[in-house]
Amino acid sequence: MGENDLQNGEIRDFPSFSHRGFMLDTGRKFIPYDTLVDIMLNMAYYKMNDLQLHLNDNYIFLEKHLEGKHLSQQEELDYVLKNAKTGFRVETDVVGENGEKLTSDEHYTKEEMQQIIKLAKALHINLVPEIDTPGHALSFVKVRPDLMYKGSLSDYRGKHNVERVAMLDLDNKYEETLAFVKSVYDKLLDGEDAPLHGVSTVHIGTDEYYGSRESYRRYVNDMIQYIKGKGLTPRIWGSLSAKPGTTPVDWKDVEVDIWSIGWQRPAAAIAQGAKIINITDIPTYSVPSGSNSQGGYGDYANYETQYNRWTPNDFSTGGGPRLEASNPNILGGGHAVWNDNIDLHETGLTSYDIFKRFFKSMQSTAERTWGSDRAAKTYAERVQPASVYAPQSNPDKTVAEEDLFKINPETVKDYLAKKVQKTEAGLNFEKDSTIEGLVGDAGPSHVLKLDVTVTGDGEQTFSTSGNNQLYLADKDGYLAYKF
Repeated sequence: MGENDLQNGEIRDFPSFSHRGFMLDTGRKFIPYDTLVDIMLNMAYYKMNDLQLHLNDNYIFLEKHLEGKHLSQQEELDYVLKNAKTGFRVETDVVGENGEKLTSDEHYTKEEMQQIIKLAKALHINLVPEIDTPGHALSFVKVRPDLMYKGSLSDYRGKHNVERVAMLDLDNKYEETLAFVKSVYDKLLDGEDAPLHGVSTVHIGTDEYYGSRESYRRYVNDMIQYIKGKGLTPRIWGSLSAKPGTTPVDWKDVEVDIWSIGWQRPAAAIAQGAKIINITDIPTYSVPSGSNSQGGYGDYANYETQYNRWTPNDFSTGGGPRLEASNPNILGGGHAVWNDNIDLHETGLTSYDIFKRFFKSMQSTAERTWGSDRAAKTYAERVQPASVYAPQSNPDKTVAEEDLFKINPETVKDYLAKKVQKTEAGLNFEKDSTIEGLVGDAGPSHVLKLDVTVTGDGEQTFSTSGNNQLYLADKDGYLAYKF
């Protein structure tokens, strides 16, 4: 190459698999809008192109709510239905006759969902909303307790009677249940002002239902046809291998998440015309706990095994086959973060911590789904990019030096303070006193120091940022936080 001439050449860069995805459980633990933006920016930076948002779910260890209690079976159902934590994270106006709202307090507004969908399109990411039924459906049953599953659980060993509070009734009230679920989807999808307007793929859930196999198969088929009827691509959790029966299910061109070989054999799905996605639980599932463990359903997914042994066509890490990578029905693969540890298993982890679990596995997913023959052979040999995080993202919540602050009687005049009085002892705050415009979220590399005397009774909130709150005294009188 000379000083005046630029050498001709061609750079070719293309993926081995069209689907390079991530599944985020925001149904159980709400992940704020800003964190979703950081996730999408970093997905695009690493050439990931499919974000599946698991938008509703509930605490799965339901029988734990009964420990130490002596209740009748009906009392058990009533207690768990009322007290177990559940989440539905999209704005709707659905309210039951009992006054229960379908949408949780923490949710994405219509405007936020539209911004998320628009940003995803700008980043060339397929945003896939998932509304999970007929299992994992406690939020639905709270609104319509008359549609709680009434059938037998005897075919599924070890399932407690209270499991039914998170199951819709496909045996005795099939048509009513189907109509209710469709009515929710209609509100979410139909019309330009619908919160999910503009998506092209919809995930209908359908995993881990413990009712009648034939009723389940009928429901899956009906929901697939319903979504196709809206001109959208249906995606589901593969479960038909565990639900054999005679009721036909049309899987042609349906996208199927292969998450467990026991629940769905990949070759059987392909034989039925499905397009499959390898999101096999071992090694791609993270269940954040704060233990720092790495492995199957660990705090971190086994991202090293994923890099060293997993590819979208290889299901052997989960006990399945290795298929031909050239099979056109293998779309690609991904990884997942499942927030099972809520309610009585709450760990206190925040969206900051969830991002770390997502990101650690994402680097493996990105490389194994792109499939370059020039990539490092093992995880240990990988070379990190010069800039690990995407431009314009700040997942570490680092605060710039100029945004750090010190507030005392001498400096308070430099801030937008309302109803804050200077005294000889310091600054006096009333219940409605505020100081606005300070830095928002701050990561763990920063330290907050304060010298404060709490007076009066009741809840005392020190600071807020979005839905995040730091309490000098919560409702129980303790120093606490909510993130």
